[in-house]
Amino acid sequence: MNRAAALLFLVSLASALHAGPALRVQYYPSSLAVTLQWPAVAGATSYNIERTSAYPAWSAQVVGHGSTTWTQYSLSANTTYIYRVIPRDSAGNPVGTPSNPAVITTHTYADNPLDTEDSVALQHVLDLRAAVASVRAAAGAGGMTWTQNPLTTDSFIADEDVNDLRTGLNAAYANLGLPLPAYEDPVLTDALVRRAHFQQIRDLARAYPELVVVLSATASELYFSPNADGAKDTTTFNATVGFPAGPQRVDFRWRVDVRSQTTSAVVRSVSGSGTAVAFAWDGKDAAGNVQPEAVYGFELVDRDSLANSLATAFTRLDVTAPVATISTPADGLLASNIRMAGGGNVAVTGSASDTVALQQWLLERTGNSQAAATISSGTTSVSSGSFGTWQTLPVSNGSYALRLTVTDKAGNAATDEVPVTVGHFSASRNVAQANAALNETVTYTAVVPYPVNLRLEVRRSTQLVTTLFDGPKTAGTHSFPWTGLQSYPDGVYQYIATVTDGTYSYVWDKSTSFPSGPATTQYEYPKCWNGTAWVGCDAMPSNYEFDPFGGKPLRISYCAGSGQPTGALPQGGCTALGALVTGKVTTEGETTETCDSGCFINEYQAGRQELLWFGLGVGASYIAERPRMTVIRKYTSVPSNATVLYGTAPVITDVTVSPPMLSPSSVPAPVSGQTYAVTVTRHAGRAVGATVYFRNLESGATLRTLTVAPQNSDTVTFNWDGRADDPAATRVAAGTYEVQIIVTDAVGSRATVRIPVVVRY
Repeated sequence: MNRAAALLFLVSLASALHAGPALRVQYYPSSLAVTLQWPAVAGATSYNIERTSAYPAWSAQVVGHGSTTWTQYSLSANTTYIYRVIPRDSAGNPVGTPSNPAVITTHTYADNPLDTEDSVALQHVLDLRAAVASVRAAAGAGGMTWTQNPLTTDSFIADEDVNDLRTGLNAAYANLGLPLPAYEDPVLTDALVRRAHFQQIRDLARAYPELVVVLSATASELYFSPNADGAKDTTTFNATVGFPAGPQRVDFRWRVDVRSQTTSAVVRSVSGSGTAVAFAWDGKDAAGNVQPEAVYGFELVDRDSLANSLATAFTRLDVTAPVATISTPADGLLASNIRMAGGGNVAVTGSASDTVALQQWLLERTGNSQAAATISSGTTSVSSGSFGTWQTLPVSNGSYALRLTVTDKAGNAATDEVPVTVGHFSASRNVAQANAALNETVTYTAVVPYPVNLRLEVRRSTQLVTTLFDGPKTAGTHSFPWTGLQSYPDGVYQYIATVTDGTYSYVWDKSTSFPSGPATTQYEYPKCWNGTAWVGCDAMPSNYEFDPFGGKPLRISYCAGSGQPTGALPQGGCTALGALVTGKVTTEGETTETCDSGCFINEYQAGRQELLWFGLGVGASYIAERPRMTVIRKYTSVPSNATVLYGTAPVITDVTVSPPMLSPSSVPAPVSGQTYAVTVTRHAGRAVGATVYFRNLESGATLRTLTVAPQNSDTVTFNWDGRADDPAATRVAAGTYEVQIIVTDAVGSRATVRIPVVVRY
């Protein structure tokens, strides 16, 4: 074993015979060397080391040694040496009393160490007699008389031989003022002689008090509570000891004393043997009485020699429960977003502390057949303070308890519970899009926590569309279907609920709340018509025959949801999924989802979409020269209370402008102006009309507005003579104009096309 291993010693010496430093020694047979080890002495700056083989006469070995360890080599064989240490101050004067004497013998033994294969033999007794006689002589204890003398090969090794050796050794150590060893089977009368008896005497004669290395010494619980609650009811002292060199003793005899650090009294002792020490203390004395709250020390004592502590570890006995108090909320609180500002958040205050050592406080939500959920926790005391805020809105309605649990490091615990009820109003809709062409419906659901007055409205922007319910409702879950959607124009509709409870009023409006999920995608890319088939148009090749000023728009189709636009409107191969759709043309390979200068679509849509594009952006600028096109679907941009209604709006399938370029000065000759013909697909034969705006792209001014009365026709036509709406019917200036045609059917659904037109003179 490593001789430099750390040694854990206490400086106090329990023996009344020697109040000086506790000296221990270790003999190294292979090198005929001895190591001395002792604790530092307060006030001592050096140490004198003395030796003798004829006690009480001493001879100096070292004067003024500066450390607490010393090794001497080249000892004589078959000899007993006795050492002591004298502490000295800086002036060379003794400090206190010398150390206890310490004995080593350099005698050798046959079959050392004795193991299970060895039988006790005559030579073993003779070897020990020689060693014990040597120790007695060196200690000034005189000669020895043996019961069986002489021993011969015919002698029977008996308990008298062991008792003689013990008696001889005891006399030597007593004469030196050393405590007597504790022997294995201390009383031998007509007893069976064992190998262990002889090995122990060898060990005690080889080095006494022997240097013991304490490799570790710990208490498993620094705090414990022997209150039979199953939490830290005991604490275990564990230690591991060894010996620096030579035969390793496995029969090390130890004692663990439990000492009160308040009274200094030993309240419990336990003994054992072996190099692994373990003692589980239940906080009681030998009579079974639980001891008072205090700090206690475990002291490891070598029963074979000096009674001073080799190592200590400490624990705190604590049976006082911590403080756990919830001050607010009060018992029976109803947490409801109808009655509480801040959406039903509950502030929790109180106290959590411990007089000795707080481990943790934990605030949990329990009850309503749900697993406990942590609200907050901490490791520092709270005194009439805040434990945090309970966010109640994510919690389903029902009966709960707020439970505060405070634990200390000894395993004591205290709890406090406050019953609370969660009663939130909530509403939802079953779909984020509905195909009115297929008579789909939207169902709104309201969770009412207790009797209230409920008003449920459907709005389009800020305009009230319909009131689905207005009146009292009992507690429970209630459904409200919105039917007859073909009577409403395509677009985005939002529901808003107003709940009244006496003086309390609460508006459920999720217009600014958005769902989680796949936020944005630009796949699949849009398709463009090349005259014979739909092909990908993420890049814009010339074979589309795209000529915005020549009356040849780009025909574009895509799915607002996923899929490919392969069938008829309004679904046509697309999944029914509403999204905020942004169409863009760019000069770069990548673009953001923002509707910027390259944006030509930015609206809520669902289903399959098909449009005619004449190269204008949403800001009415001409952007068709940009070579790349994409359509970005932002599904999580649809508000949580919105439904996209689709499927019945008119679809503009063709537009002709004749002539494509207008000269107002030539009107009425040779032509009567510019004629527009818009081909429209109508749902269920609905009549369609149109509103047309003529806007100068340079000035941004709208100079003329025309209306076309509703008609049962698939073609909407009108004529522009190139004049403005002013009283004088002034001819418009030369330049490029945006002609925005908004086709509206009988229920208000719309389709829009925007055409660039050149006016010249």
